[in-house]
Amino acid sequence: MAQTSLIQVRVETEVKRQAEELFTDLGIDTPSAVRLFLKQAISKESIPFPITRAQKELKKFPGIAAIGDPVHVGEPYRKYTREELYED
Repeated sequence: MAQTSLIQVRVETEVKRQAEELFTDLGIDTPSAVRLFLKQAISKESIPFPITRAQKELKKFPGIAAIGDPVHVGEPYRKYTREELYED
């Protein structure tokens, strides 16, 4: 049997309730859903869903433009290769 480790996460009570309701409908429990998330993140070498910030929120972070606008708001999500991430 594989060695296991404990992960503890605090979330709002309502978020937990809604997630547990969804997972029950899907036929899994919360620990299984977390394991699925972690395994997908490892498999994809990324967060397994797009994470974006609304354009108006970017205005709060003027330094973003100075680093070459890595967010590309409005463009479709795409996964970058390791080579692309480490290009000069």
